[in-house]
Amino acid sequence: MTLPKNKLPDSLTQSSSVERMFDDASKERALEVAAFELQDIIKKRSWKAVSTYSQVMAILRKKGSRLGQKAIDIVHYFNQQHSNQLNPSQFHSRLTVPAAEIQRQLFQKTVEQHHDTVVILHLFYTELWQDVSRYLKNIPVPFDLYVSIPDGKEDTAAEAVLRDYQNAFIYRSPNRGRDVAPFVAIYSAIASLDYQYLCKVHTKKSHHLHDGDAWRDYLFQELIGSADRVQAIFDNFQQDPTLGMIVPKGFLYSGIDINSMMNQAVLDQLSERLGVGYNRFRFDYPAGSMFWCRAGCLRKLGEAGIETTDFPEEHGQLNRTLAHGIERYFGILTMDSGYKLQDTAHLNENCHERSSHDSLKRHTKKIIS
Repeated sequence: MTLPKNKLPDSLTQSSSVERMFDDASKERALEVAAFELQDIIKKRSWKAVSTYSQVMAILRKKGSRLGQKAIDIVHYFNQQHSNQLNPSQFHSRLTVPAAEIQRQLFQKTVEQHHDTVVILHLFYTELWQDVSRYLKNIPVPFDLYVSIPDGKEDTAAEAVLRDYQNAFIYRSPNRGRDVAPFVAIYSAIASLDYQYLCKVHTKKSHHLHDGDAWRDYLFQELIGSADRVQAIFDNFQQDPTLGMIVPKGFLYSGIDINSMMNQAVLDQLSERLGVGYNRFRFDYPAGSMFWCRAGCLRKLGEAGIETTDFPEEHGQLNRTLAHGIERYFGILTMDSGYKLQDTAHLNENCHERSSHDSLKRHTKKIIS
C-alpha cells in the first residue's frame, strides 16, 4: 500500500481531459459533497461503535501499563465523551505576562536568540536522543534548540542533550497534550523573537500502529534525513515566497476528513480563541505534527495565551482533544498568514534526495490522527 495522498496523481492532473472534467466549480461541489457525507457518517451508530472500539483497543495495546491502569483509562475515555472539554472562557490567559518571565518559568533563564533557525523537539522517549541527535546533525546551518522533556524522566536525558548542544534550552513539561502542549508552551515563550525558519519534531512511537517506529523514522528522514534534504527545504522556502510549511510526503492531509469532522467541537472553540475561522479555508494540515515552517506563520497560536493546563490529562486519547485541534490549526494558521502548505514530494527536483525508506511505502498503514 502506498503512502496516503490527498492530491490526484500527477499523471491525472497533467491530463487535459481530466482538467476539463475537474474545473474549480466541480472541485468545489465535490468538496461540499465529501463534507456532507462525512458529517452523515460520524452521526451513525455503526461509526461511533467503530471509533469507540479503536480507542479501547489502543488503550489495551498500550505497552508498559498494567490492566488496572488500562481499565481506568477506558473509564476516563467514556466519561470524557460526555464532558465539555473545551470552553473558551476556561482558557487561562497569560497575555499580560512578559515574555522574559515566561521564559524563566520554562527554562529557568531568559532566552537569547543566536540564529535564524529554531528546532523545537519533544523528547518524550528519552532513550531515542542519540538517534535524534544524529538527525539534527544533518541541519547544515546553525540553529537554536529547544527541547521539552516530560516531568519524571531521568535527569540524564537533559544532561545528554546539553553534552551535544550546550546552548540548548530544556523545558521540563507536564505529561499533557502529547507533543503539542510542550510545543505551544515553548513557541509562546519565543514567538516575539525574530526566527525565520522553524522545525517541529518529536519522538513519535504511536503504539496504536503496527509500524509506529517505522513511521517516526520516515518522518525524520523526510524532514532532516540528510544535509541535502534540509538544504532543499531551505532553498524551496527562499525560491517560493508563498510557501509557508513543508510536511513529510504523504502526511499533508485534507481538512475534509472524518477525523477532522470528529474534532469539529474542538475546532469551533479554537476558532473563537484564535480569532481564525477554520470554515474560511479548504485547509490541509500536517498529520503527525512534524514539519518545517516559516516561524511567523503560527504567531496567533503563540499569542493566544493557551497553557498546558488547558490540555486534558493524558489517557491515550486518539481524537477529540485540544492537541488534535491544534494539529489542524497548524495548517489553518499557515493559510491565514497568506502562505500555502506542500509536502516533501514537491521539493525542487534539483535539490530533492530520494528517501532511504522506500520499503516503508509498501507496508505502511493510514495513521489515526
